[in-house]
Amino acid sequence: GGGGGGGGGGYDAGKKKGKYFDQKTGKSDAPATQGYMNKDPTSKKHADAAKHIPQSRKEQKTASDEKKAVQKPNFSTIQEIVGYWERLRAKKTSAADKRTLVVSIFKAVKGKVVELSNNHKGSRVVQALLKYGTKDEVASVYAECTPEIANLAKSLYGHFLVKKLVDSTSKDALPALLAHVQGKVRSLAKHPVGSQVLESLYFPAPPREKMAMQVEFYGAEFALFGSGVGKEAVKGLRDAMLKKPVAQRQGMLRQMNAALLPILEKGLVSPSLIHKVLAEYLDVGGPGTKYEAAHSLSGPAFLRMIHTREGAFAVNLMLTYAGAKQRKAVLKALKGQVARIVRDEHASVSIMCLLDTVDDTQLLAKVILAELRQEGLAELCEDRSARRVLLHLLRPRSTRYVHPHVLATLPDQAEAAKAVAAQKAAAASGILEEEEEEEGGEGDSDDDSDAEID
Repeated sequence: GGGGGGGGGGYDAGKKKGKYFDQKTGKSDAPATQGYMNKDPTSKKHADAAKHIPQSRKEQKTASDEKKAVQKPNFSTIQEIVGYWERLRAKKTSAADKRTLVVSIFKAVKGKVVELSNNHKGSRVVQALLKYGTKDEVASVYAECTPEIANLAKSLYGHFLVKKLVDSTSKDALPALLAHVQGKVRSLAKHPVGSQVLESLYFPAPPREKMAMQVEFYGAEFALFGSGVGKEAVKGLRDAMLKKPVAQRQGMLRQMNAALLPILEKGLVSPSLIHKVLAEYLDVGGPGTKYEAAHSLSGPAFLRMIHTREGAFAVNLMLTYAGAKQRKAVLKALKGQVARIVRDEHASVSIMCLLDTVDDTQLLAKVILAELRQEGLAELCEDRSARRVLLHLLRPRSTRYVHPHVLATLPDQAEAAKAVAAQKAAAASGILEEEEEEEGGEGDSDDDSDAEID
């Protein structure tokens, strides 16, 4: 019985595998008519099919190049200019030969600069043309790129060309260049590559152009028509909101929220333009706005903002209204960098804010104070910015040791607690009023129904 059961089990196991095989005897009792067992070895079904002939490496590359030439319109041009470029960058090439090669490259790329700049090899060749070309040749390349600067700024390889274009443009010609980016600043800020170029565009811009880029985050109206001229010119978010009817102000904040939250979630907070806009938005918004922004940003992303005044102010506002979990994430990202950060003029204020907001004293001692002791308190006392942090521990928010201009970027914790309590009370009263209205409405409906029945 046991042996039969074992044999049967083996047969069943073989059956599950799709084979008639007895594990005990090691024999197969598959039918003679099984397809794979009854295959005719002399079949000539595929005798007419072409035989596979292995190709050499060179033949494979030639076939691949022919295929790419059909699929990619600029493939042959790229192959041609790359050959010129390889000879151009060789040290043995004479000056006369280099000039001949540059002329050949210029003739090949003229009218195709934007398309070629989106290619890895093509972008490097165009940059070499900017390096070795004459003033007229360089001007011709830039003239082709200027109208497409917004699209090139999002290109993985083309954005290098945009940075070179901005660096080579004089201050007088910079407004005309930035005019091609108008209305597209928000899309650049949300793009991983475009956000890198945004700083190159914003930093050297004149004040009027900086404001024009800034107000695009205030809403679609400002993105289309700019910041205004003369007395109607907008000076900031608060000024823009005061110039609008009360009914439209919440709409502006909703548009800013829709524009900024994706940027925060992606961690694309390095451009100083984002620091400026985010600081304005958080300063105007309530505790809920600050809390939502703080929980949209990862711990390491906070540290990419604290090197500017506006960025440090925005970080301090978010830390003040954030939860304990988010503050711990920032402290975790700070490990090993505290000694360097406290020496920064603006970042040191964020360390002061962490000392005010974090309740876990053991964690503060382990992350911040331990690294300060390791660096040497006597040495830190000689540094102007690091000295503020130590004095803040002894005399918090003292104008004797910290300038009021600096304290303006450090939120008052008592006022923040009052604002949160007021918002909770307002929310609670609003819920009670809604419940009373609902109860009153139900009572009215009952009276009406009784009247109808009568």
